[in-house]
Amino acid sequence: MKNLLPVLFGLLFFANISFAQKGQKILLPKKTTSSVRAKPLGSLKRAALPAGSSFFTNTLQRFQPLEKPTRQGLSNVKIGQPIEVVAFSPQGRPTWVKGSLAINTRGIDAEDQAFLYLDELKNKMGIEHPMEEFQISKQQQDEYGQTHIRMEQYYHGLPVYAGEVIL
Repeated sequence: MKNLLPVLFGLLFFANISFAQKGQKILLPKKTTSSVRAKPLGSLKRAALPAGSSFFTNTLQRFQPLEKPTRQGLSNVKIGQPIEVVAFSPQGRPTWVKGSLAINTRGIDAEDQAFLYLDELKNKMGIEHPMEEFQISKQQQDEYGQTHIRMEQYYHGLPVYAGEVIL
């Protein structure tokens, strides 16, 4: 029994080697030759760079990240698309407004977008300084991923009765 185990392993080893030597041909896909060859883009050609610099460091130096607008600087943002007022109150104030900002708001958080929207509506709503008069009281997301912001209006630090906006 002691001698049987090494003999079996030896037979398996030699059988494995002999079958491996017979091996089948491996079929590789045929190489195709094409008359169309990809050419490097002109902008990616290597240029003479100053010593100690590389293509990537020079490229990164050209592109600086944009500054995220702050609430103090939002009034300087140019907005050109008119927003449609759907319904008015008996006093002539808008009660339902639809539309979107005419600027790309990607990268601007929801709170700043809300203040941008109020800044666009300030003439229609009779608001002088929306960024100073309104404070965010609640922010939530619905099941569709839309962010809803509830804002309250204040006058000299006191809440304005019925001075609530939901965006």
